Order: sequence, then structure tokens, then C-alpha cells
Amino acid sequence: MTTLDHGIAAALEAALPHRVHRPDSAGYRDSLARIFFPDASRRRPPRVDDGAVLLDLSSHLSHARPCGTLVETQGGATVGSILDSLADSGRVIPVGIVGLAGLGLVTRGGVGYLTRSVGLTLDHLVEVELILPDGEIVRLYEDSTGDDADLWWAVRGCAPSFGVVTEAVMRTHEQGPVHVDRAVVELDALPHYFAVAPTLPRHTTMGAVLGYAVGAAEPAVLVYTATPVLPPSPEEHR
Repeated sequence: MTTLDHGIAAALEAALPHRVHRPDSAGYRDSLARIFFPDASRRRPPRVDDGAVLLDLSSHLSHARPCGTLVETQGGATVGSILDSLADSGRVIPVGIVGLAGLGLVTRGGVGYLTRSVGLTLDHLVEVELILPDGEIVRLYEDSTGDDADLWWAVRGCAPSFGVVTEAVMRTHEQGPVHVDRAVVELDALPHYFAVAPTLPRHTTMGAVLGYAVGAAEPAVLVYTATPVLPPSPEEHR
């Protein structure tokens, strides 16, 4: 997380009342619970530097707009809202397995239902607008040069450590229906998962997420399998 000196943090709090939250405040914990993980009441957010703040961009910078084979999105948009903006065009970006994630997922990875067939969410970034800690606004893209080229390399994997992403442009893919199966299994099913997942066809993704079911004391594994719904073969039409 990018750190700010106390003067800048105080100025942000004054300019954006109730929208800027320091670590260990109620607003910080509530925003983490709402935006990042729903079981925050069980998992106390980690302590970070006193000069750090959490910025919630979702109220004013949450729009996404298709532009040909690209999609332009503001920094507060969720991946769910980005997919909604693309729905009428029959195009997608590969995202995770929930729609609430934001550009933190886009700039730090993004493993999900289409990973094996089209790659990570991160692989689809073509341009980013970044506000640096000193207030400078930079546009970064694949052909950036000099220091901007270094920043372009850095934000594709660790953007929150370098600034605030306020806009992004991503490539999209044509995509028809996808069949998804999800199941919660015990930890002893993991060896079977590791044996089966690599053998599936390239267009089929099987992933696993370790976590806790609501109210459970012991961890479990969410296993998901996603495969495109393929059109019938000519033989099936006969």
C-alpha cells in the first residue's frame, strides 16, 4: 500500500470526509469487509503504516465503457460492472470468481474461470492512468519509455505500491456461454484436484480456493470448473 505523510493524509480526510480511512479506524475495517473480504469480522485487517490510507473510489469513479475490442474503466469500477458493460457486445475480460473485486485484481493478477484459455486479467491491460504519491498524473502503456516504462512494468503486478489507479484500458475477448460447476470439499480432496486439473482440455479451467464456509471452524476448499458451452457438431445435427 502506498504511504503518505501525515499532512497529505489529513488534507485528503478534510477534502473527502467519510471517504478516506486510516488503519484501525471503523471506516477502514468496514470498507475492507465490504470491498475485499466478507469475513472481515473473523479476520482482523493487518496493521499497516500509520501514514497509509484507504481510498474508496467507487462513489465517483465507477463507470466502464466498451470501445471496440477494448473496454475503458474508471478506478472505482468492479469487475462485475465491467462485465455488465460488455454484456451486449458478447465480449468479456477474464476475471476472478466474484464480481466485487476492483482494479486491485486487474493490476495484481486475476485468476478465474477463463484463465487456462485466455490468461490472467493482468495480461489484458493496455493502458493505465496512475496518480503518484507526489500528485503527478501519468499515463502508462505498452510503448512507454524511460521511467514510465519502469512504472508500466511495476504497476502490472504491484500497482498499489506505486500510486492510485484512476483509469485503465483492457483488451476484451469474444465469449459465448460458459458452464461453471462449484463445490466445497474437504482438504483431503486436494491430492485428487492436483491430479485431475492439469489433465483437462486447454479450454477448461479447474481452480481451487482455500477458505472458511460461513460459521465453520475448519478450512475447506472451493473447487470450480469452467468450460465454454460449445456449439453442436455437424454429426449432432443429423
